Amino acid sequence: MAPPRSVSPFASPRPLRSPRTATPKVIKRNISLCDLADDGPPQLDSLDENRAQVGKEARALLKDAQEACDEEAFQAAERAAADALQMFREIGDRSGVARALRCIVSAYQGRDELDAAYNRASEELERCRANGNKLGEAAMMMALVDLKLLQAVRPKEVISLAKSALAMVQQLKDRAWEAEGLVTLARSYENTQKGENMLRAARAAVEAFKQVGDRKGEAKVLSRKCTVVDVVDQALHYLATAASLNNEVMEVAGVF
Repeated sequence: MAPPRSVSPFASPRPLRSPRTATPKVIKRNISLCDLADDGPPQLDSLDENRAQVGKEARALLKDAQEACDEEAFQAAERAAADALQMFREIGDRSGVARALRCIVSAYQGRDELDAAYNRASEELERCRANGNKLGEAAMMMALVDLKLLQAVRPKEVISLAKSALAMVQQLKDRAWEAEGLVTLARSYENTQKGENMLRAARAAVEAFKQVGDRKGEAKVLSRKCTVVDVVDQALHYLATAASLNNEVMEVAGVF
């Protein structure tokens, strides 16, 4: 039997082992941003709010410009459209840019500044093409069609340009601009003996304007159609319909 182990009186006593306690399990949970968000409605970013406000002001300016053009106040139309153009470019609204440019060129044309109109349309066509703005490109092609109709340009060239502009907006599936393209195509046949082609394009334009709810555009096309039909009763029908639509537009605008 082994002798008992001697213990020094100076040795430290062995520490007592603490009783084992159960460590509580920590349950990990992935917290999403939705858990931290409040229940209120999402707020627009300040940049989005500013962009929306600029767009609203630009559309109001463009409307004023288009109305000024209709009233042959071309100087005022150009100023308002130029201001709208700058704002549309600021927010990247390509359709707005296209419409503002079309209005500016129309104002030049209305003042018989045909060289300035042609140069501006050509310059903006290249600019829109470089920036990838297909709507702007098509709009300037339509403007050039209107200008070429006033010059000694071969009808075939004018018709080809109008068809190219129409094809471009059809690819973009923009029905409102397709209506404008159809009107331009109808005009391109003015100096030809192809009255039936002109009427076909005009009818398609009327249907397109109806689909987008543009009564004013519809009335303008109907007024133009009555000048190329051979049947008097049909011409009178177009005139009466156009007059009725114009009255509706003016009533909505508060003219009457």
